[in-house]
Amino acid sequence: MAPAEGKHVDAMLGLIAEVSETPFIEGREFISPMRGVLHTRHVCAQEKGLLTVKAMPYNLHELPESFGGMSGGGRWRVYFVEDDKESRIVATVLCGIASWQIDDTNIACQRWDRIDQALVPAVHSNIRI
Repeated sequence: MAPAEGKHVDAMLGLIAEVSETPFIEGREFISPMRGVLHTRHVCAQEKGLLTVKAMPYNLHELPESFGGMSGGGRWRVYFVEDDKESRIVATVLCGIASWQIDDTNIACQRWDRIDQALVPAVHSNIRI
């Protein structure tokens, strides 16, 4: 549920292959150096729970060549209020997941209702009790 106050920005958080390093073993530990990336965006299209999310213009210079690894990352809506002195987050809501890259600046994301429409019935039909 959206809070009663505040504006919002949409963001995706995920791991990007091109800025992560090759995993290695050190002693008894398996180390996987990965870099998380947070990009602010806005939803530019919605159809039956499938959202097209486009990078904001000020964010374009920071985008990776490929969003490899972003699939499965969270698509968040962050609500905030601001005044002359500060901005403050009042709520964060996980709204879905990133699914695939459409082109250089657009990612397809699935909203929870789309997941409920397709995934949940498929799981239920394959469970034998």
